[in-house]
Amino acid sequence: MQSLTNRLGYDSDEIAQLRQRVVELERQLAEQEQRLQASLNTRQEMADMIDRIGDVFFALDRDWRYLYVNPKATALTGMPADDILGKTLWETFPQLLGTIYEEQYRRAMEQQIPAYIEERGVVSGRWYETTVYPSARGLSIYGRDITTRKEAEESLRKQQAQAERQLVELQGIYATTPIGLCYMDTDLRYISLSDQLARWSGINPTDLIGRSLTEIATENTQPYIEILRHVIESGEPIVNQPVQAPLRDDPDQMRDWLLNYYPIRDNSGQVVGVHSVVFEVTDLKQLEREREEALALLDAFFDLAPVGLAMLDEDLRFVRINEALARMNGISVEDHLHKRPDELPLDISDLAPMIELWQRMALNGEPVRGVEVSGETPAAPGEIRYWREQWYPVYVQERMICMGVVVEEITERKLYEQSLRESEERFRHLADAMPQLVWTANPDGSVDYYNRRYREFQGFSKGAAGWDWAPTLHLDDLQKTVDAWQQAVQTGNIYEVEHRVCLANGEFEWFLSRAVPAYNAQGQIIKWYGTATNIHQNKVAAEDRERLLAELTEERARLEDLTVTLEERVRKGTEQVRTLAARLTLAEHQERKRVAQILHDHIQQMLYAVQMRIHLVELDLPTEQAGALMIQIDEMKRLTNEAIHAARTLSVELSPPILENEGLPEAIKWLNQQMKEIYGLDISLKVEGDCQVDNRNLRVMLFQVARELLFNVVKHANTQKAMVALQRSDDQIIIIVSDTGKGIDLSADSHNHGGFGLSSIRERLNLFDGLLQIESAPDQGTQVTITCPL
Repeated sequence: MQSLTNRLGYDSDEIAQLRQRVVELERQLAEQEQRLQASLNTRQEMADMIDRIGDVFFALDRDWRYLYVNPKATALTGMPADDILGKTLWETFPQLLGTIYEEQYRRAMEQQIPAYIEERGVVSGRWYETTVYPSARGLSIYGRDITTRKEAEESLRKQQAQAERQLVELQGIYATTPIGLCYMDTDLRYISLSDQLARWSGINPTDLIGRSLTEIATENTQPYIEILRHVIESGEPIVNQPVQAPLRDDPDQMRDWLLNYYPIRDNSGQVVGVHSVVFEVTDLKQLEREREEALALLDAFFDLAPVGLAMLDEDLRFVRINEALARMNGISVEDHLHKRPDELPLDISDLAPMIELWQRMALNGEPVRGVEVSGETPAAPGEIRYWREQWYPVYVQERMICMGVVVEEITERKLYEQSLRESEERFRHLADAMPQLVWTANPDGSVDYYNRRYREFQGFSKGAAGWDWAPTLHLDDLQKTVDAWQQAVQTGNIYEVEHRVCLANGEFEWFLSRAVPAYNAQGQIIKWYGTATNIHQNKVAAEDRERLLAELTEERARLEDLTVTLEERVRKGTEQVRTLAARLTLAEHQERKRVAQILHDHIQQMLYAVQMRIHLVELDLPTEQAGALMIQIDEMKRLTNEAIHAARTLSVELSPPILENEGLPEAIKWLNQQMKEIYGLDISLKVEGDCQVDNRNLRVMLFQVARELLFNVVKHANTQKAMVALQRSDDQIIIIVSDTGKGIDLSADSHNHGGFGLSSIRERLNLFDGLLQIESAPDQGTQVTITCPL
């Protein structure tokens, strides 16, 4: 216990002196009481004596009225003695009622026995030792202030309790701590030893306590003895002394330790022992080695990474940046450090909002990903570059210490995407100009685009998952279409299927859908490109042929020879009819050309000659006759000019030179201009694809048909606008002439669809295997479609 109080900083001599003082005070009190009893015979002497003592004294009669109060008592009440005398105790101190003081006072008064009270005062709050002496006249009460003694006793009690508790805690620490603890005196004798240190040393603690380290010293312990003696002699601690040594139970496994030696001093500052603290840091050392390796790997990754990496502190200043990002910015690593991004010579768009975003991220700790920025840097002045950045907080023990930045330059990709968008835009324009339905799909088979032709079909719809084309197909063709498409997507083979598709008018027609995959450099499918071509006429014709062939199969054997003969005759007849039609058309054209040539070479020349003769007559006319004949001469000139214009116009109309020299599209353009100049008909022309016709007879016939159809618009449609479209579809040439005029009642039998010269046009087309289709209704305009094989 003595060594424990020394370690806690208390002097046992002081405690003994305090107890001696308490005993002395008690003895003095007894002597004072004897002197007081002896001097009761002389009241004045007693009063003088009581007045001189430093304790509280007052006397009460049997009615509890004050008979005497010494100065200490008056000081306690805070009233002069004259104001107290004659009053009762309960009037001056009503706080005493119901307390131990009232109980003991009344007991002493009633039983005439002394009373002793050791209690804290109810008025002053200080501790008093109160002695009550009863007499026939009343009570004499003596109170001594023992607050100092009580506080010293309480302090000593607390110190003893604390020392006992600390001793128990120390024993618990030594028994349970995971580190090695040991206390030795100056002779290096073991005073205490933790269980953990004993386990590490492999020695029972009872074999060490009380023994000196020098008694059990070996060659391995000699360095520790020198260290301990140095600590005792110098009074200086030795901290974190690294040592490598094995456990006694595992001598082949070297382990890492940190030794700490602290001098223990008494109250006078004298070193009385050494406290040793031993930490095993084997795992920590391994972690440090692993950490160093990880840091080396991190440094290598940071410095050699192909993307830009940087660390910014809480003020958004660069604390680290790799060479890749420095090269992107065209600024050295050193010139980045300790600077904010807005302090660098970088012309980055939206830099201020980006810094505000960084600051918000620093506050809420949420990472920000996929931010794209652009601008100019000293690395490529005058050139706009693009980057994608990722920002994320870096934490240490739940505190954000910096912000990590990953920068990837995406300039080439952005330029490629821009080029791709432009290419897609050109593709869409081209696709919209095509007569087929054009579509594209993603590698997974989801359709993402249709050209404008999709409006000609019924059932197409577009939602969040792409285009839904299934409702457009005939139910009997839906499953085979789905199967063919899924197989193509899975295998990468060309997709091709024939199916019936619902048009906008609700009718089903046959279409050939075909798609081919597009691959990237790695051989992966990146897109599907497809078309849907109307093959209804061919399909119907093929079906009709198959039906007719089926019907004629039974008769084929019997009528085979006859059939061959008839086919040959028909073929020859057809060829003769076609030849005659071509000759007729050519003859008509030659006749038109001849008439045009006559108009141009003869009639126009003669009219020019007449015009010259009129001019000469006008010059040779005598002045006196000029006035009378000028009116007739002017009229002759006017008529001549009109005749020349009419002959020129008729010559061109009969045989346009452009039809011979340029081709069908140019001839149609010329025809449109002629119709506008002569009849005021405003014609919109649209040419799709290569619409040149090499067959001269067919070209002449198509030109004449187009002119007759436009004449019909002028004469019958009651409109000043028309549209002409030339299209090339496979091996066919298509001419569409339409207007928004009054239209034709196709249901009327009187017309029989042959009015306005249409029968003549249909007959001429039949000679070339051509077709004429009319779509019209009253007040709905008219569209005539000419289709001829090339």
